[in-house]
Amino acid sequence: MRSWFYKLLIVCCIFLLSLSFPDNKYNYIVVEFNSWHLRLSVLSAFFIIILLNLLLYYTFKLFYYVFTIFPRINSYRKRKLLEFNKRSIEQGWLFFLENRIVEASEIFSKLVNSDIDIRSKIIVSLSAAKAYFLLGKNDESMKMIRHAEVLSSNSSELIEDLLTLKSSILIDMNLPEEAAECLLKLNDIIDIQYSVILQLSLKVEIMLGNNIKAIDLARLLLYDYDIDKNFLYDVINKSGSELLKDMKNKGLPWKQQWKNFSQNERLLPEIALVSSRAFFSDGDYAESEKLLESVLSKNLNNKLLYEYTKCKPEQISRRLSKVESWIDVYGDDPDLLNTLGILCLHAQLWGQADYYFNKSLGIRDDSQIHVLLSILYKCLNKVEEAISQLLKSLNCNDDLFIPKIINNSYKSSIEVLANDLNNNEMFQYSDKETSKDKQEIDDQYFDSAPLPGLFFNDIDDGKTNKS
Repeated sequence: MRSWFYKLLIVCCIFLLSLSFPDNKYNYIVVEFNSWHLRLSVLSAFFIIILLNLLLYYTFKLFYYVFTIFPRINSYRKRKLLEFNKRSIEQGWLFFLENRIVEASEIFSKLVNSDIDIRSKIIVSLSAAKAYFLLGKNDESMKMIRHAEVLSSNSSELIEDLLTLKSSILIDMNLPEEAAECLLKLNDIIDIQYSVILQLSLKVEIMLGNNIKAIDLARLLLYDYDIDKNFLYDVINKSGSELLKDMKNKGLPWKQQWKNFSQNERLLPEIALVSSRAFFSDGDYAESEKLLESVLSKNLNNKLLYEYTKCKPEQISRRLSKVESWIDVYGDDPDLLNTLGILCLHAQLWGQADYYFNKSLGIRDDSQIHVLLSILYKCLNKVEEAISQLLKSLNCNDDLFIPKIINNSYKSSIEVLANDLNNNEMFQYSDKETSKDKQEIDDQYFDSAPLPGLFFNDIDDGKTNKS
């Protein structure tokens, strides 16, 4: 635009110069105003007109600047405030990246109601919600989420991020139903199942007890290399065992579901344990034994080892040989030695049971072995030793699994032994009587009375902590 103005000005100057020659009769201009007469050259008149125009232009510009000074001040202040808020947002994110969550949450909470655009307000609200979530302040986090929902009510921008974060907070607040609703809305918006959304869905299905959906999601996430495979197999393990147990209790065809598991999934400890017990209860003892041996041949598990001790007398010899072969592979593992001791105890092989229990005790001192030795000594009528081992089991602070391998009547007899500690007459034997009793016990060491028939009927399903 200015280039045309300059071109026009140059053309006018050339034209006026051409009129200014002395021999030109049009080189003067006369201005008459009432009685005033003004005679000027064309060139002088041209420059006077330009000067007057410039003076008028800058006069109007000065008036415009004076009348717009307050809007300009407000605009300047707003621009500076926006720059300050922008720097504050960047500072909050830097604190967030540095794991200085407290400082970041303080900055974001101040910026929520600041003078920034709607999109930035939504981002700041979500950032504050995430910071409060990491700090464990779920109520404040949900407050920020609701504020972001109000801001985004007229816009679908950032709605995916909002629903994803809201689902995570609801899951942490143990509200799986509300989290499931958020995930349904999220699935309606997006077409691609992102890994983060699948993980949230997996957590919701686990909390709701939907074992089949949890297993399917865990299998789907196995293709994502950024997720811990052990965690996913643990989900399949627990959900699969609960599913099989529930189907077995309700009389549903559990074997069909068991066949739906892959070979690796069938060998997971919890699934194998429930399946083995189901086969055993259905009378399929060979399949139960085969399943337990398949798992234990690859990896030791305390629960499965004690499940392996449940057998008929004619199976004890074979299982003893099998456990001994595992000792050749795994070495002198305390749980394997305990398993051998229990099988020997079941077969009334008192000396061998005593040997394995004491060998295990030499490797790991825990309450489990003391209880088993107490049972052994009770069978041999070694009352003092049984009570001593029982007291040692009570003094142990370990969290190991103690199998409930005795029925109620036998358990009561152990409790009677413990109560007899208050009776001092039990320990006031003469040297002669003690020596005589000990000799009689030693003579019966390998031919004592058999264990009760229901000795191994009540195996507990308590927690296992493998050493």
